[in-house]
Amino acid sequence: MNPDLSISKFELYILAREYSKAAWAIYTKLPANIQIRTGGQFIESADSVQANIVEAQGRFHFKDKRNFEYHARGSLYESLSWAEILKERGFVQESDYLNFTGIGNKITFKLNSHIKYLTTQSSIRETS
Repeated sequence: MNPDLSISKFELYILAREYSKAAWAIYTKLPANIQIRTGGQFIESADSVQANIVEAQGRFHFKDKRNFEYHARGSLYESLSWAEILKERGFVQESDYLNFTGIGNKITFKLNSHIKYLTTQSSIRETS
């Protein structure tokens, strides 16, 4: 990533990158046949969280930013669901699962707060 981009200092992005790394730590331990099926959907949804956060920051209008953060939140919930399924099936170690979901919970709180902020900013712009 270009070090000149301000996104690299954005706390939500930093957390999303940690989340992606935690997902990769789980994915690489999966058996090959599970990586291809369930694991592929798991890692794609986890990586999509940070990708949508970055895309949101590249947008000009608050509503546009918010829509991409809604996509990030959907991907976040999807990847948490896949992690739970993988854990239930015995493919994820407890420590990896707790690390992954712990980061996911932090992102949930910060992402919802940021979406609320963008909604407020969008309303302010519409009335002025």
